[in-house]
Amino acid sequence: MKNREAIEYLNDVRNGIHIPAPGIERPLLNDKEKEAVDIAISALEKQGWHNARKDPPKRPDGMWNIYCVYTRFDRCGIAKYYAHGKWDGYDEDGDQIGEYEIIAYCNFPGPYTEEEL
Repeated sequence: MKNREAIEYLNDVRNGIHIPAPGIERPLLNDKEKEAVDIAISALEKQGWHNARKDPPKRPDGMWNIYCVYTRFDRCGIAKYYAHGKWDGYDEDGDQIGEYEIIAYCNFPGPYTEEEL
């Protein structure tokens, strides 16, 4: 199962669409279970790789974000994505990479908080 499929399934679970078996009624999720499903969906959405050409990051405010990137030369790296559609960064060897080389990106996790441990 891919991340997108898992997210869709979890959304259905949260909305009471999936039941364990025909004829068995599935009780609605309580608030704590719904929150757990929401956290799982959020984690899956942040975790996955995105196609850099078909689904670029959205930054309408003109700022930039840093992403983990994968290049057409089978290299990983870190790059900034600017709202005007340009990438700028470095691969794992410290070589500069540009937007034409980046084929996929993923989000870094959010800032550390002690309550997550």
